Amino acid sequence: MAYHIRRTDREIKDPHALEQVVKKGKYAVIALCKDNQPYIVTLSYGYDSKNKALYFHGAKQGRKYDYIKVNSKAYLTVIDDKGFIENECGHSYRSVVMKGEMTIIEDDAERIQAVKVLIDHFEKSPDRMMKKVNTKSSTWQNTAMFKFQVQEMTGKERAVSPE
Repeated sequence: MAYHIRRTDREIKDPHALEQVVKKGKYAVIALCKDNQPYIVTLSYGYDSKNKALYFHGAKQGRKYDYIKVNSKAYLTVIDDKGFIENECGHSYRSVVMKGEMTIIEDDAERIQAVKVLIDHFEKSPDRMMKKVNTKSSTWQNTAMFKFQVQEMTGKERAVSPE
């Protein structure tokens, strides 16, 4: 069944505006499912706008890893919270919801590229931080890299200004 945004007056239709929310964001709330059991987790991410992909890192064991191994289908949301407006009972925000496939990256070259995307998303001096990546360390060996390939992206916004 295809769903639509009920409040079309709040829909973000411009692809550039949707991407701006994702580029500005730092954390995504990710919804996964395994054996009909839902699981959500909040993770920092890096966004590759050219390939329409988000990259995450985490341990090579645990709930998130296990869920992704058995079911690559995922949803995630990024929220640009502009704050609650007192005495208006209103909240100003922009949010983007994405449907896609979450995979575990096995290829070392792609894992390094994923780390680069993450670092580029957060750091003002990414080259300096990339030099610290040690692919021979136990930390690297025990770290999983995940790729979320965006299939659909929708967004909503509500601008509330105090009077």
